[in-house]
Amino acid sequence: RTLPARTLPARTLPARTRRLGHGNEENLDLPAPIEALRGERITAMAAGAHHSLALSEGGVAYSWGYGGRGRLGHGDLVNRVYPVRIDALVEVRLVAVIAGYHHSLAISEGGGLFAWGNGVGGRLGLGDERARLVPERVEGLSHVRVVAAAAGEGHGIAVTDNGDAYGWGSDAGGWGSDSGSDGGSDAEEPSAALPPQGQLTPRLYEGFRCACGPSSGRDSAALNSAAIDAT
Repeated sequence: RTLPARTLPARTLPARTRRLGHGNEENLDLPAPIEALRGERITAMAAGAHHSLALSEGGVAYSWGYGGRGRLGHGDLVNRVYPVRIDALVEVRLVAVIAGYHHSLAISEGGGLFAWGNGVGGRLGLGDERARLVPERVEGLSHVRVVAAAAGEGHGIAVTDNGDAYGWGSDAGGWGSDSGSDGGSDAEEPSAALPPQGQLTPRLYEGFRCACGPSSGRDSAALNSAAIDAT
């Protein structure tokens, strides 16, 4: 039989990676204030598969949860049971945070995009597949102003202020594929999507003017302007 969520052992439920930010592994079936963020005015949140991000009104980012593959951005692989400020970004005023499956993104007030975490398949857009334990600016987008971004399981998408969309990463575990997070073969290239070998730096989607929505599980959302106009 199926037991109510509150009676299940913590190890069987997502709280085991401390992603709730309450300093323990307890599962909650009702919202509860995150005491470590009390006093901060939080304007945005993002939830990945095993970690969480928060953004304060002052543009400061916090992360907590599972620290594997550097997704928390604190320079190590340590789990955090409470929200901790990402010190590597403290001098940058942020306007958005995005949580992927094994990596994270952030957008600065000036339109810069920062990435950190697992780099397999080029999902960070930094030109290689190395993990980053602290945020690093995506130089492949330094010539444009990023206003929105989304992170899937193995890829990323960014939208600029003039409506151009850029994509990078691998189709393995992303669009067109149900393979594992870091394994399995790449899917064949779908239309206007990602190359099967992995796109290590952002690539412009020619002919698209887009709006970008948040990721959901393995996928990210980018909408053609024609579809937007039709709604």
